[in-house]
Amino acid sequence: VDKSVEETKSAEYFKRDLTGHYPKQLLENIVLAMVSKENDVEGKDEQNLPDSVRWYLRILRFADRMDFIRCRGIGADFPGLTVTRTLGFDATRLDLPAQLTRDFTAEPDNKTEFQRHLEAAMHGAADLARVTGQLQDRRKKSYTRVYGLNSDGSKISENFEWTTEPVQRMNQFIDDNVRRKMAQQAGIIVCSDPSHKACKADQKKGITRGIHNSWYDLRQVTIPAGMTLLEKMQYEHDPSLLSPATQKALAKEVQRLRSEGIRMNPGTLTQTTLASEEARKVLEQRGIAVVSEKRPYFTNQGFPKEREMLVPEKIAKLDAQQNAPEGWTCSVL
Repeated sequence: VDKSVEETKSAEYFKRDLTGHYPKQLLENIVLAMVSKENDVEGKDEQNLPDSVRWYLRILRFADRMDFIRCRGIGADFPGLTVTRTLGFDATRLDLPAQLTRDFTAEPDNKTEFQRHLEAAMHGAADLARVTGQLQDRRKKSYTRVYGLNSDGSKISENFEWTTEPVQRMNQFIDDNVRRKMAQQAGIIVCSDPSHKACKADQKKGITRGIHNSWYDLRQVTIPAGMTLLEKMQYEHDPSLLSPATQKALAKEVQRLRSEGIRMNPGTLTQTTLASEEARKVLEQRGIAVVSEKRPYFTNQGFPKEREMLVPEKIAKLDAQQNAPEGWTCSVL
């Protein structure tokens, strides 16, 4: 639809599709917030909006205008909560409540707890945008430089916006950002060099002290089960904001990484290796079983045949329902 009616039409479609699924007054409030989203930019009066609508409006504006970092980039003083306007991203458009922003300061030692929480989360959002797109990052510590990632982020973005599972993919990227930080805390160098030459990793007896930005290396870092999404976004920039339980779990995993390192990718295993008891024990520790199955092949004469082959297979994890004791039932709350 035309830009001039974009907000109105979005609100109409929203109400049309959700009527009957939520209370009528709730939908009316959010619809009014959607229609009013650009009032502050257009200079329209907002005095007559109910307080409940104003809260929805603030949430919509914050989400909508945080997204500006992707297309406009961020300046060296991002998030710039204490200045009128910053390069690319304008924090004054976030529409934060005055009672929360009046004590904002640029002095690190004088920042309120709310400001610290907010800034750490916003930096985490900028990091996410950096690895999933072409964000212009002018911060003193560019995320991709800190972790030796591709300068443009293209090789790890994997067409993020085109994926059929955007939420799952987003969570994967957020978790990987947490894993990089944990590896760094453990003294493991992080890089994107396929050969590991750039990070000069110490590789001995199947263990490496350099971690590559591939699924195999990164997935060996275990994220605490109770770590919240907010904590994941804040971890890179202010770990002190995390709950004591999360900090304790992170410290435990970092210590494990320091002592055990990262297991090197074994590559393609031969039939002799797969048949050995020692190899099977190691694979089992990594959640992989060795199974026998028939594989088709052609003889030198071109005749099709089958041969028993040993192949690695991921060990299936039981879900909550399967793990429950007999007589128990599981439900989604």
